[in-house]
Amino acid sequence: MNIKNSKLIDQIFKQLAKIDLRMPNPNLTEMISIEECLGRKLAEDVQANTDYPSIALSAIDGEMFNIQHEVSTPEQIKSIDIVTFYGALSRSENPFRLFLNKEYTSSISRYMKIGNIANTVIPTEQYSAWLGIRGDFSLKEGERLEPIQIGKGLISVGSDYKKREIILRKDNIITLTKKMLLEQAEITHVAAYKTTKFALLCVDYDLEDLNSNAEFRYIQECMKLWGFEAEIVKIKPFFESETKIDNEDDLISTIDVKTYVKELKDIANSYDYIVACGLVNNKTLSRLGLMATNRFFHNDISSDSLIGNSYRMYCGELKAPTIRKKIKFTDEKGMVRAEIQKSFDDFCVITYLPGNILDIIINMHVIVKPNILNRLYARPFQPDWKIGILTHNYNLTLKNTHDTQVLWAFVSDVHYDGKFNEMRIGSTPELKIITVENERPDMLSFMKDCNCFIPISGEDNPLKAGDYLYYLEI
Repeated sequence: MNIKNSKLIDQIFKQLAKIDLRMPNPNLTEMISIEECLGRKLAEDVQANTDYPSIALSAIDGEMFNIQHEVSTPEQIKSIDIVTFYGALSRSENPFRLFLNKEYTSSISRYMKIGNIANTVIPTEQYSAWLGIRGDFSLKEGERLEPIQIGKGLISVGSDYKKREIILRKDNIITLTKKMLLEQAEITHVAAYKTTKFALLCVDYDLEDLNSNAEFRYIQECMKLWGFEAEIVKIKPFFESETKIDNEDDLISTIDVKTYVKELKDIANSYDYIVACGLVNNKTLSRLGLMATNRFFHNDISSDSLIGNSYRMYCGELKAPTIRKKIKFTDEKGMVRAEIQKSFDDFCVITYLPGNILDIIINMHVIVKPNILNRLYARPFQPDWKIGILTHNYNLTLKNTHDTQVLWAFVSDVHYDGKFNEMRIGSTPELKIITVENERPDMLSFMKDCNCFIPISGEDNPLKAGDYLYYLEI
């Protein structure tokens, strides 16, 4: 499939992969109970505390036997008592306490834990011939007595895994099904990496005309929607001028630079990943608020722009000395096959998104969400791209083939089928680009017709009906 804007999407991922090289690689671990392990990342391989199955299971539906010797004669089958496993249940008796001194048999279903009360299971078809012999009936034509061999028809103890066998590898994320596996293996505690602490940060000028906090609220809602819990942190702007103000009522609540830097560094030491937003990125505002952060955090991870939107990423100071460990790679049998030395460090990552609401919408989906996942799972992630098909021709206004642009659009997988005169769900969602007149970065009026955006570059011009395009839902 030829996707028109795939080259730009590749460039975006290369930038995200470049950021990955500068991201921290923490190795802080803690022991947690199984009740708390959902969604956590394992810091060590997990070994089973028991064999599973721990008791032999019936492998088939049929007749179970508790016998001492192979049964091959009519006399032997007649000496075996008949009991009713499910009859005991119907009488509110515990069939698993059915320990008889004599040999016995009973019907049984597949996958029942019978290892303590029986040692053989045979198919009903095999048993029917023996049942006739027990009643002194002659064998039917074609029937024969197949010997009942001890140990047949069972799923043996430890057939799934043995005690001390590795059942989950390091760096696995514990899902609900993996948690059930741990419980089955009688694991009560596991070593997991410490949880990542998120914060949302802004410099609060407390001026309605300067920052309405709409962008900040959008970031909060995105984090909630994506399932990340984040604390809200606001700090006062700093002042550098000693100019006398005649009217104190005009003063904004501020703090001095030294206090500002201390608060900022304390925040960075308290959290692992911070999403910050603030003033528009231009020369006039470059020394105000968080725009001036690069004066205090000199270790830039990345400072760039994607599809026209700028962002900055900083790293805080190391929270602990860098740790170097030898990592061993083992095979399924636990044999060491390779060994490398790896460095582990821990510091806060601050992603700063300057600009108005449209800038924030784009950067949250293109930059922030992939980088949060990167921080959690230590590998680069793509944004949640989807593929749609354009329903009309469209000419870009970009002059240079290297320029990039965001096209706002409406996507739907429901379309009208004229042949059958009905609405149908298509296999590929359909895209319709929305023309926004005099677009401003604070404009939201066109969102009534918009539910996605398409990153595009000048070399993709012109767009034609039937073109496949990557898009992001918003």
